[in-house]
Amino acid sequence: MQTTVSTAPLPYIDTEHFFFYDTRNVITAGALAESLLGLEAIVKKSVLVINRLCETNIKDSEVLINAIEFGSYKENIVFRFLFGKGKAAEKKLDDLRVKLGLHNMDLKKLVGWIIAGSILYAAYKFAPSTPTPATIHIENSFNNMGQELGMTKEQVIDLFETAIRNPEDLKKQVSRMAHPGGVEHTGTMTFDHSESLSIPADVVNMIPPGYKKEDAEEPFKDFEHVQIVIRAIDLDRPANGWAGIITEISDRRLPVVLADGLEPGTVPAGKNIDADVTVLYKVGKNGNKEPKKIMLRKVHSK
Repeated sequence: MQTTVSTAPLPYIDTEHFFFYDTRNVITAGALAESLLGLEAIVKKSVLVINRLCETNIKDSEVLINAIEFGSYKENIVFRFLFGKGKAAEKKLDDLRVKLGLHNMDLKKLVGWIIAGSILYAAYKFAPSTPTPATIHIENSFNNMGQELGMTKEQVIDLFETAIRNPEDLKKQVSRMAHPGGVEHTGTMTFDHSESLSIPADVVNMIPPGYKKEDAEEPFKDFEHVQIVIRAIDLDRPANGWAGIITEISDRRLPVVLADGLEPGTVPAGKNIDADVTVLYKVGKNGNKEPKKIMLRKVHSK
């Protein structure tokens, strides 16, 4: 079985794949489970890329296990892509099959490229600024993927950037898959026995084990000359106990911290003040950004 299509009771497409990770580490049940959970999360992220590329509407995905061979990770797995319910979902499934036919690429091949591409994209986000053999491999892979899809390397990277709006979670899940339990593994990952879908050990080694997003990597934006009302002040604690509202950013009261060098006694409370601020955002599960904290950098006198 390579690709199976079902339209009842819930429209879905199954694609069967082979995944091989020649890690030298001992494979425990816990490590295997952790790696599979990371892979499942990567597949769900990859659905966003497929939906954007093919203008379809896959609602969800599942990873089904056909067979596992121990020694290294050798897994025969099925990715199931669910299209929801009703005639509209069946039409989306048919539309996807037509689009793939026009591009001369079946879904199994496309899925292999997108899953491998998602892992490479996470490694790309970890990459150093100076070129290395690993970064050159990533660029060559994006070039090859672009040739398969009729796109340039830059368009392929833009596809992942626009579809996966929360790359930090993707990086976490790829780290989880490559280094289960936060223990460093090494080796080459290969999908579907294909050299073009191979991720060499030096690329895998760019992915840090136990990756967790640092606060400094959270998105932020500087604003100049905005109107802010300070609603709470604690002169003894300039790093805590403050709150304010900037209506052009959020109607909610947000925590306020003072930048180094800004004296608490110079900040008036209860009225609009002209200020320079930095707003720190949190990223939700769907990639949406919401303001979570304000740093007050400068108060402008009238």
